[in-house]
Amino acid sequence: MSRPIMFSKVFLKGHPKEGVPTLFRDGFLKCLYEMKLLEMPLPNVCLFNIPIPKSHTIRAGHRWKVGDFFSPREWSGKPYRSKQTTLFDDVRVEKVYDTRITDDFRIFVDGFEIINHIEDLAHNDGLTLHDFMFWFAKSLPFDGQIICWNKDVDYTQSKYYFK
Repeated sequence: MSRPIMFSKVFLKGHPKEGVPTLFRDGFLKCLYEMKLLEMPLPNVCLFNIPIPKSHTIRAGHRWKVGDFFSPREWSGKPYRSKQTTLFDDVRVEKVYDTRITDDFRIFVDGFEIINHIEDLAHNDGLTLHDFMFWFAKSLPFDGQIICWNKDVDYTQSKYYFK
């Protein structure tokens, strides 16, 4: 049984890009296309205009594990006040990393501090580094998980961390 993971259609209140489309849906679909899980782009989606594929999402809490399935969805209008639209068939979680972001924006993945590749983390989440920092700024300190559906994303490589 899968659980929903909601993708925001627009940047939320308080973000400098408030109301601007996040392109998370298109970035997610571009990632699936690059992984060859999506054979052809869906109608009204131009994957070649999406600069950043979304390979994972970062969520509070620790309830996901490898092998779980999720139903990718987005709100049709206002979050929590509109219908949910399913974006694709259920997707398997390939990797899960515990993550913590401190008040001074130090990022830890599975207990190791990411120091040189924070921009990679942001891009894999479908955001620029600037947008990523503002996305999490209101929820610091943050404790949660990176839920990854792209097998090619690997934060266990030594280039990513500093002990």
